[in-house]
This record gives sequence, structure tokens and C-alpha cells, in this order.
Amino acid sequence: MKFLSPVLFIFLNCSFCALCFKTNKSLKLSYNINNLKKSRKNFNNNIKVYSSNEHLKQLKYVREVTNASIQICNNALKECNNDIEKAVELVRKNAKNSLFVSTSVKTQKEGLVAAGILDNKIVLIELLSDSDFVSRNDKFVSFVKNLVNIALVGEMPSLNKSEATANYAASSTTFTSSTHNIDNLLTLPYVDENGRSNETVGEHLNYLRNIFREDIKIGRFTKYVKRNEQEFLHFYIHNVIEGNNTVGLSGVLLVMNIETLNENLKTKKEDILNIADDLAMHILSAKPVSISVDRLNEKVVKRELDIIKESLKDLKKPENIITNMINGKIRKFYSSVVLLEQEYMLDDTKRKVSQVIKDFSKKHEININVEYFDNFIIGEQNILKD
Repeated sequence: MKFLSPVLFIFLNCSFCALCFKTNKSLKLSYNINNLKKSRKNFNNNIKVYSSNEHLKQLKYVREVTNASIQICNNALKECNNDIEKAVELVRKNAKNSLFVSTSVKTQKEGLVAAGILDNKIVLIELLSDSDFVSRNDKFVSFVKNLVNIALVGEMPSLNKSEATANYAASSTTFTSSTHNIDNLLTLPYVDENGRSNETVGEHLNYLRNIFREDIKIGRFTKYVKRNEQEFLHFYIHNVIEGNNTVGLSGVLLVMNIETLNENLKTKKEDILNIADDLAMHILSAKPVSISVDRLNEKVVKRELDIIKESLKDLKKPENIITNMINGKIRKFYSSVVLLEQEYMLDDTKRKVSQVIKDFSKKHEININVEYFDNFIIGEQNILKD
């Protein structure tokens, strides 16, 4: 019996240790499983939050363009599988008033717009950042100013036929913000304000990204080369930075065709500059996408006509009245997006821009026409143009 007592004690002790080990292992396993479930739940929640944020952005876009109720916009997005362009069309087709409320939508971007003229060339460029803190930094401001000079001096390839057709007012002398042209700009030698060059534009862009830890990139870009001696090049920058009239938060590039330009500049230069500034300010405010109706993209016109016809299909009226309503609505559309058809915004005369130009030409005996324009506004995107 004395001999068995120590043996029994050892046996019981070992059994207890084994039980503790097993229990501890089970507890650890249970803890790990619970953690895994919790992580999966958090992951799923993150997906839901991300999806929700994306949906809210889409909802905001559709509502901003159509001014329809949140419920109507939400239903349209669901029906169109979150395709925002189709959702906008659907809302407008079903609306009593099928016209655009706005062709511009807000974008979550900061940055600067800069412009410059050199001989027979003019450039308008947009440089984007994530925060205004970065876009106001001296390095950022210097970079966008240098970009303008580089784009003016650097050789840019001609637009091919398909690119020119896709553009609203493209010609063989216009270089726009296609991926091809921006990529070409990035390969040009970067020359700083002191004339030093030991890297490409793309390499200096990456240098700024590493310094500021932000997604700095070239946004929209236009370069125009004069086709004849009658073309007058002009730019206007709004909300200028530090008194520099070449850099700001928005800008317009404008090309006007003026008969006997050189002679008129000798005696009427101030008048020409005034009308150019006025037209540029109107463009910035009214945000047209085309100079004239015949230059408006055919796809845009066709889509607009389809939307108007669809919105009127349930009206029980004679065919001639429906036709007149369609013509009236398409004229209203032109007056919203075509420069020469828009109501001039810088006075209260309710004249069309085309009439303002005619009145100026008659008063100052200068025959002028708008040949080309482009405009960039930081934080805004034109849904018919950009």
C-alpha cells in the first residue's frame, strides 16, 4: 500500500496535466476560431462600406446631373446595374423635363490649371493632386509652370484620324489630353526654371509623388498650333495663384479668327483683348462643349434626340405637335451646350453669344469668329466633353 501511494500520486498528477493541456489547447483553438470569425466579419463589413461609398458616389453623380429624387436615381442605378451613364439616360427618358440640369459634375480632386503662348502655339494644362496643401506648394506651382513651357517647345505628334473624329473640335493642329499625347509629354526632357535638365518630365513627376506621397498626375491637356496668320491666340486664368496670371484654379484657351489681324492689332488691340477676355469668362461660366451646332458631336445629338423622343412617347397629341415639341427641346439643348447659341452671361441684354460677336464686329469694324476653345476647372468634369 505504501508502495502504491506514490505511483497513484504520479498517475493522478500526469492525468491532471494532460487534462489541463487538452483544455488549454481547446481554449486556444476556440479563441483562434472566434478571431477568424471576427476578422471575416470585419472584412465583410469593409467590403460593404467600400461598396456603399461607391454607390453613394454614383448616386450623387446621377442626382447632380438630373436633379431627380434620390429614390428615382437609386432605382435607375439598380435597373442599369450601376452603369451611371445609362442611369442618367433612364432618369431623363422617364422625366417630364428631359433636359440636363447640369452638364458638369464635381470631382474629388485638387490641383492647378496653367497656360502659356509661344509664337504660333498656345497650351492649357491641368496638374492634379489629392490635396490643396500640395497644389499650393512652391514645387508644385513651379512644376506646372515649367510643364507649360516644355509643352510649348516640345514636339507633339499629330492626332490620327480616329482621335480627331472622337474629339469635339479637333483638327490637325490640336493636341488634346489623349493617353498617347500625355505619355509623349512625360518622355520630354524636364527643364526647370533655371534651364537645367537631367531627367524627363515623367521622372520629375515621380520625384514629386515620392516627396508629397500623393497621386500627382497630368489631367487634361490642350495644345493648339496656328493654321494661318489670321488666328488670334488668347488664354484667361481665373482664381490666379500668388498674382501669377498664368496659373490658377480654372482656365480657358481661346482661338479667334480675325480678318487683317496684324493691321487691327496696331490700332484696336485693347478692344480685341477685351472681347477675348469677355468670351473666355462666358465660356468659364456657361461651360459650352461646342462652338456651333454643326460642330457638336453627332453621337451626343443622336442620344439627346432619343432621350427626348422617349420622354414624349406616352403623350396623346397629334404628330405635328409632338414634332414641334421635339424641335423645341433640341433647340433648348443647343442653347445649353453650344457656345454661339447660349445666352451671353456678362450682361442683361439676353443676347445670344453669336449676336454679341456680331454687335462687336459691327461697332469696331473687326470681323471676328471663334475658331476653337477649351476650358478646365479644377474639381469639375463636363460629362459631354471630358
